[in-house]
Amino acid sequence: MLDAGYAEQALKAKGMRITPQRRAILAYLDGNEQHPRIDEIAQHVQHEMPGVALSTIYNNVHDLVDLGLITELSEKDGIHLDPEMEPHAHLHCSSCGKIVDVSLDQTIESDIVKAAKLSGMKPRKVSVDMEGLCPSCA
Repeated sequence: MLDAGYAEQALKAKGMRITPQRRAILAYLDGNEQHPRIDEIAQHVQHEMPGVALSTIYNNVHDLVDLGLITELSEKDGIHLDPEMEPHAHLHCSSCGKIVDVSLDQTIESDIVKAAKLSGMKPRKVSVDMEGLCPSCA
């Protein structure tokens, strides 16, 4: 899960300032177990800080993605952000659209990486996606 303090240190290490807008985005994502869309983050930040430009929020979110502090998930309803960077899979509910994190055993992740390497690939990230029903819809 994203830790705002750690993220601030990572941003500073890259020479990036910790602006009030960045701090508001990090506060929203800190400990967030959901997979929010950028527009949801923007709505929250603009409620807290009226007048913040949407482009500022998008640029800051993309900085977090570029630094590997969060990841993007492409969904039917747009790009969602995942603040959980520990290895895990995603279950996409075909009924309600919710995205549920599913623990991914390190052995499974290791096997996936080994299989990729046998194919000549040099994997940087493991992503496992499943479709089905979330606990609420099941």
